[in-house]
Amino acid sequence: MRFSIIIPAYNIESYIEEAVESVVLQEYDQTNYEIIIVNDGSTDQTGNICDTFESQYSQVRVIHQKNGGLSRARNTGIQSARGDYLLFLDGDDFWSDVQFLKGLSSIIDKNEVDMLVFPFSYFYNNTHKSVIAYHWKERVGDFYANAISLTSDGVMNPPAWNKCVKRDLFLSSDSLKFIEGRLSEDVPWCAACLKNIGTYAIYDNPQYMYRQNRIGSITNQVKEKSVQDILQSIDEGLSDISEQTPTIQKALSIYFATVYISILPFTYPYRYNQSIAHFLKKYRYLLKYRSYIKNKEFRLTGTIAAMGGLVVSSFILNKLLYIYNLYKGKK
Repeated sequence: MRFSIIIPAYNIESYIEEAVESVVLQEYDQTNYEIIIVNDGSTDQTGNICDTFESQYSQVRVIHQKNGGLSRARNTGIQSARGDYLLFLDGDDFWSDVQFLKGLSSIIDKNEVDMLVFPFSYFYNNTHKSVIAYHWKERVGDFYANAISLTSDGVMNPPAWNKCVKRDLFLSSDSLKFIEGRLSEDVPWCAACLKNIGTYAIYDNPQYMYRQNRIGSITNQVKEKSVQDILQSIDEGLSDISEQTPTIQKALSIYFATVYISILPFTYPYRYNQSIAHFLKKYRYLLKYRSYIKNKEFRLTGTIAAMGGLVVSSFILNKLLYIYNLYKGKK
């Protein structure tokens, strides 16, 4: 079996059907992939909807478990997976291309790489989408040789759901398990991938629809725990940097500089949290890697942060982010 698609589901009765249908309707041999839906203790009709899919489609398996969070649900799916490659699809998102698995499989037929990465689209209120594209020439290659460029260009960014990863890597390294009890769990997971991937391919198909502004979504707002967990992930992810090769050291520094810059505007309301203040100060040096980041907004944010103190710059960036979100909401 080539693919295992892992779908965590928690209280998303309004969205889970669209997510699962986008996979079961794939124009691809249904005996060559499986869908593992992990119902993470839902209290609405999510579990019943999942069971209906299992009864209707042979490629669907449903696992019911007590609520343990997104990381535990994904880990449950990983442990049960039988496919050669694993994909993650959040239960409130969906795929928009019924040829997606066929396209991935075609690339693997030619290049049995460790990881395939694909761009994605922000999906807003069923009305419009914004595509995140990768303008990358080397579509297939040695990851180590291109690690710095892939990280600088934002191809190696935190989402787990825009990556297709060989299952053998999960079996050979516990570091690719998702950290349970942690918010923004994709940040340390992607850093672990960066340390373990040997070969890569880019599938230029932004068909993953990343739903925005869903009420009840854990990504709908950045809470204090999420800020603290992200900063802790930076601390843990860099703890073994001296053991890495110079190339991976630099790639990790650029990767975590991007993470640091992206979370900085959200830190101002929690400036009195001693742990957050400690990590912000400890890893302020990552701002010097901003010049390697190709994304203009991130680079500008990093420059503003580098020019002023952390409290002042986080205040300014917080207000600029608020204005930007207002503008984006009116478009």
